[in-house]
Amino acid sequence: MPPWMPQPITDCDVKQCRRFDLAVAPFQAATTCAAPRAPPAVVATEQIPLLVGGSGSTTVAQEPIAIDDLLRRCHELLIAPLELACGEPLLLIPDSDLYALPFAALLSADGKHLIERHSLRVAPSVGTVIELEVRAACRGAAAAPAALVVGNPVYHGWAKQLPAAEAEARRVSETLATSAGFKVCTLTDVDATKPAVVEAMRGCDVIHLATHGEPGSVLLGGATRAEGALSMAEVQGLELSARLVVLSECDSFRGKLTGDGVIGITRAFVVAGALTLVASLWKVEDAATRTLGCWRAARWVTRRRRCRARWCP
Repeated sequence: MPPWMPQPITDCDVKQCRRFDLAVAPFQAATTCAAPRAPPAVVATEQIPLLVGGSGSTTVAQEPIAIDDLLRRCHELLIAPLELACGEPLLLIPDSDLYALPFAALLSADGKHLIERHSLRVAPSVGTVIELEVRAACRGAAAAPAALVVGNPVYHGWAKQLPAAEAEARRVSETLATSAGFKVCTLTDVDATKPAVVEAMRGCDVIHLATHGEPGSVLLGGATRAEGALSMAEVQGLELSARLVVLSECDSFRGKLTGDGVIGITRAFVVAGALTLVASLWKVEDAATRTLGCWRAARWVTRRRRCRARWCP
């Protein structure tokens, strides 16, 4: 057995399993469609037995658990036993409620987030990973790569405008064009309508959408929500060649949580042909998302330069 593989469980620790269920439950609630969309500072309660009076009887009280404690607990249960070296990439194939866990945020004993030490990828199954690798090998590298960047469509009052998303789109476009040689189509404001975006997606290697989002749709420009919402069914009907799709919007990883993963807009993009997706678990703030989106684009371009022999999104 490889040294990185956890040893088989021979004695089930029921108490530890119960503590793990309590740790994951708040994140599961924040990711599924029916629950609140953002985790509070204190996100769970743990049942703790207390002695009452002198009778020796036991009752159960609820004690709040801080989110950092939950993140440390999950790291201790899931990651620490692997004894990974710093820098090793991780491919995560969760099961059921584990899809709701923000793996990148897990905290080690010394206070480091998992993403600070490892690059992370999440996939619904090994079969999906194999299929994506086959797709990538068949496509090869484009001689003149193209990108679509969308930001702050006009919502005509049915959704709040996103000025920072427009700034993000222009900055990401500049980065891709000047630093990576992409032919970039930038759609913002009145140009970022649903028909225009759908048409521009075809043939693009990179798609970056800085818009509003919902678990089952991307909200683009339109006179009404119905006119602007790009649904899962519509995305699945597209034939995309994108190696990277960035959904820089709220709730883009949310959806129906099943044993086969989260059924939402991200799954629709994979079905349509996307190889890699970047999505959010919860609501995200406009200005902060701009900073993160621009930073990630710059980092991706830097990494791409280092992979000159082949495309490596």
